[in-house]
Amino acid sequence: MANKQFVDREVKGSPSTPRVEKRYQELLAGDAYVDSERCVLYTEYVKEHWNEPLYLRAGGALKHVLSHLTPVIWDDELIVGSQSRYFLGTQAYPEYESWMREGFKHIKRAEEAYIEGTLQKKEGDRLGIYRIYPEDAEAIKETAAFWEGKDWRSQAEAALHATVPDYDLVDKMQEQLVFLRFMFDVPEGRVIADYQKIIDIGCNGLIDICRAHLEELGMPETGEAYEKYTYYLGTIMALEGVIAFANNYADEALRLAEACDDEERANELREIARICRKVPAEPSDTFQEAVQAWWFAHLCIFIELNGRGISPGRFDQYMYRPYLASKQAGTLTDEEALELMELLRVKCTEIGRLHPVFTESYLGGSIYQNLTLGGSDRYGMPADNELSRIVLKAGINVKTWQPTLSVRWRDDMSKEFKDAVVECIKAGSGYPALFNDKMGTERFMKDSGANLEDARDWAPCGCVDMQLCGKRMPMYSVPHTNNLKILELVMNDGVNPVTGDKLVNVSTPFLESSFEQIVESYHQAVRDIVEDEERCFNIAMAVHNSLGLVHPFLSALLDDCLDNGKDAYSGGCRYNDPAYVISCGIINVANSLAAIKKCVFDDKKFTLAELKEAMDANFEGREEMRKALLDAPKYGNDDDYVDEIVVELYDEWSDASTRVTNWLGEKWQPSTLSVTTQVLLGKACGATPDGRLAQDTVGDGALSAYPGTDENGPTALIRSACKVHDMNLQSTLFNMKFNPAAIEGQAGTDKFIGLNDAYFGLGGYQVQYNVVDRNMLVDAVENPQDYTDLMVRVAGFTARFIDLGPDVQQQIIDRTEFETA
Repeated sequence: MANKQFVDREVKGSPSTPRVEKRYQELLAGDAYVDSERCVLYTEYVKEHWNEPLYLRAGGALKHVLSHLTPVIWDDELIVGSQSRYFLGTQAYPEYESWMREGFKHIKRAEEAYIEGTLQKKEGDRLGIYRIYPEDAEAIKETAAFWEGKDWRSQAEAALHATVPDYDLVDKMQEQLVFLRFMFDVPEGRVIADYQKIIDIGCNGLIDICRAHLEELGMPETGEAYEKYTYYLGTIMALEGVIAFANNYADEALRLAEACDDEERANELREIARICRKVPAEPSDTFQEAVQAWWFAHLCIFIELNGRGISPGRFDQYMYRPYLASKQAGTLTDEEALELMELLRVKCTEIGRLHPVFTESYLGGSIYQNLTLGGSDRYGMPADNELSRIVLKAGINVKTWQPTLSVRWRDDMSKEFKDAVVECIKAGSGYPALFNDKMGTERFMKDSGANLEDARDWAPCGCVDMQLCGKRMPMYSVPHTNNLKILELVMNDGVNPVTGDKLVNVSTPFLESSFEQIVESYHQAVRDIVEDEERCFNIAMAVHNSLGLVHPFLSALLDDCLDNGKDAYSGGCRYNDPAYVISCGIINVANSLAAIKKCVFDDKKFTLAELKEAMDANFEGREEMRKALLDAPKYGNDDDYVDEIVVELYDEWSDASTRVTNWLGEKWQPSTLSVTTQVLLGKACGATPDGRLAQDTVGDGALSAYPGTDENGPTALIRSACKVHDMNLQSTLFNMKFNPAAIEGQAGTDKFIGLNDAYFGLGGYQVQYNVVDRNMLVDAVENPQDYTDLMVRVAGFTARFIDLGPDVQQQIIDRTEFETA
């Protein structure tokens, strides 16, 4: 590639050992498969225990699954435990939604009309985008048939149709992408467990806590007491299942050791067997024991929950004690720790999720494991350490799409750590993302009512949402609201011009409106739609809990579920306010409103009627009008004319989101991020007043400029972003893109550190960077075989560029590329 005309990435890494290199290359070359084993085991247990109390059934089913999943140890592994019998295998969960029957019949959902260009096309026998063997297909069909009508989606939609008077209208809004359909197939699961419990106490210690609560409970003479009784028994069974899972791997390691001719590898396998026999049942003493215990816990949460966004949280904090103990004992070198961290990146990337094609079209292929470094300790002092830097180095050497890395940025972090963070960013994989350490703490004190010590222990979770570590229930959401589509409905007096359906009420006809009336009509439509979204999802979650989709192992790792005798979804956690609703496209709405204000009302270049006529024609023959709209003020240039509209829109979004309480009585939270929905949602929208053409993408993220419209450099873009009242939002997402030459060398590093210190000093919440030459991305589209390890930041996650759909690739290419910091 020496003749390619682009600036290459300054920092390059490679696996630190041949073992890691082998595992990494297998990962890059692998293809994902569907495994039927888990759904068969789960279903056979549930059939036999259908009438048992919910906690007993859930705990017993997990124990049965974990005790019988086939243990597989791949060549040269040091960290063992897999989700599936197949490398890169994923499991089916028909109890959530039996969509697999639709998948096998190739039945398309109404929403699939919009997905062209969002996915790379893949050949072969598949379920969704995953390869599948015939025997697994037959087994999944059989189990899915049992769950048809009993799964969460069927039961929830029956309840919604029965109890929500206008649910048919809500359903139309989902089909027409006003907001995305509730993802019954993909439970949100954005949670950070208290992994330190597994490392320091172990499963047997947690079982002892459950038994102590049972003894204290005594005879369960009331309904409440009996529910707690079954909760503790179910949790004990789940924890026993995790121990059995590890023991099965110990047995497999010994079996492989006996058959191994390589004595060095045989000894490694015997040590793996010893570790798996010990952890996670008992506390970890060494770093390798702690890493293995963490991995078993993390993996078993995925197997139990099937969630996306299950995140490691503050890995460099809870893993530092065993790391330091092993270093001081002379049993661990930093080179050995680095190899383990590199191998762990491969293990995290092995985990996959089975989705319908439509859902996969906007999830971007990630499951959003977010590992956090730095930030504050419990006393408010900088918390970065040697392990933090090793994790960053592993992220440079092994460029995988899981886990993404995040850093809680503070001015007084060590210069050594800041340099290491920037070096990792320079490697061009789109991580780590940077978050405002102080702001996260303050927001949890303000909105969750957390005490200072708890509030300091937060981390990004999933994409860019904030979560308290080990203390707050999993974050469930209504998927993305298409804010630009809502503006389009307002401009068409509540009618979707694509279908002719009347979806919202508008008090003043668009063509008769003042600018203020247009804005108010938009706000009212948002309020009405968000209220419908949240109230309907409350009903869906009530059904979720009544069906027994509780997760006793996860709940055991969240404060204060064991003390309360309740699972995480029923109010057992210390903090229960994470239900959230997501906006997408607000920057396009602001640019559109600014263009209307400027061109129609201020400069009177044309009327609303003329504007509407031009948009209906997709601006064909109206090139001068479109140019005027494109020339109107655009967000990202430090121009208050449009930036003040952005601020108002996000303030109103926050207000609309928090008017309804969730199913536990806490207020819903406002969030704003895009994943890859900006491509999908754009396909549902016609031409808009910002000059955007029909079916073009909407803006990515939340505070990113629309590609190509930020013309005044990175400082102006940052100033625009910092005007938004981030404290009113659970999350924001801010993409920036630099050419590698812009931050080259130590001088570039220091300049880049200064840019980020300034951004967070101005009150910025989050920022993430692609450091890659546009021409390299263009070449990767044309020659994907040369770029198997090219990672990019899409939204709140990193993805392999060649795996992204062509429209998503193009939007990343089109983002403004800054030549200087």
